[in-house]
Amino acid sequence: MKPPDTPGRFTPGRRSEGHTAAQPFHQEPELACHREPEPTSTSDDRECAVHHQSSKWRPNSARIGALSGHGEVRVDRPEARRPGGLFMAVAGKARPRRVALAEYERSVAELRRRCRPALWPLIAPKVEDQYRWRVELSCGCVHEIYTRGKDSFPDDRPVIDPVTNQELPEGESWCMADHRTPSPYRMIVEWTSREVKELPPDPEEPQHGLDQATWSKIRCAEPRSRAYWRVKLACGHVHDSVITDADWRPEQGPELVTAERAAEMRSELEKLWELDGDLTASDENERDHWRRMIDLRWPQPSPEVACYTCRHAYRVTGYQRVGWLIPRTRPAAVPKSPKSPDRRRIEAQLSKIEAEAESLRKRLRELDNGAG
Repeated sequence: MKPPDTPGRFTPGRRSEGHTAAQPFHQEPELACHREPEPTSTSDDRECAVHHQSSKWRPNSARIGALSGHGEVRVDRPEARRPGGLFMAVAGKARPRRVALAEYERSVAELRRRCRPALWPLIAPKVEDQYRWRVELSCGCVHEIYTRGKDSFPDDRPVIDPVTNQELPEGESWCMADHRTPSPYRMIVEWTSREVKELPPDPEEPQHGLDQATWSKIRCAEPRSRAYWRVKLACGHVHDSVITDADWRPEQGPELVTAERAAEMRSELEKLWELDGDLTASDENERDHWRRMIDLRWPQPSPEVACYTCRHAYRVTGYQRVGWLIPRTRPAAVPKSPKSPDRRRIEAQLSKIEAEAESLRKRLRELDNGAG
């Protein structure tokens, strides 16, 4: 969460009706903080080109890791493993082939509708080449995926994160199920690139469920420039849109409030939280983050952000073959060609027949002599 541009005390505001943790902008409704509005295109787009600035600034990373509870490394991060080394008996049964085929054909039709025909062989391979697998993830879910041929394995190529369009860490795959878990906060370990954008003035009408008095204190009435950063997190995932002032650089480090101000913020927040009733897991997750940041004297920009990818990226624990999406027919057996005649074999058969004939003629002669 980004605090107001102008430092100041938190001001209690009106609770936002219908505000849930599932909304893109999540905050404690009572606190008079707001996010930056969505940037709009301006005539200065050429001056707002992407500026790349790489750094591995980690301010007080050891202390932050200790305070955060989750540290800097995910405990379920798998070690690099050889592709094809996770064969196992996956629980459950595969879907009927007709169901899988119908789903695949619908997906291919949608992809072809959105893409140029020249790209079809790359994004929508022939159905005859698709091989089915059942893959088990560390979350316990089982998904069916396809590879091009039976000699390709589910873990032999990176999986793309559909949120950031970046590769997931090795050994992870995307789970489409909604596990309803809060997005864990992860440490920023690298500031990789940024894009400077021009933002318009905030609207005069109160936003985010705040009352007019509160909104007037935090509203930005003038246009301003902001840098939208892409960062790499300790979990290995990528996060977009970490917002800073346009002239800020990672080597400068964060701005901090005084120790006295941090103590005031903690006291004000704890008093406000005492008025709340039952808390959800998402509420607890957000409050833990705020407490950690207050312990660090509210560093801006924040050294940790919520990783939405962690809610859906899980390591592959095993997979099992299902078979070709379109059964492959075996080629018809080629009849064996008759062997060429063997003279010696024929001569042997003839000798045997002649010997039997001579034996029969001898018996006939004996019969004739006996009758005379």
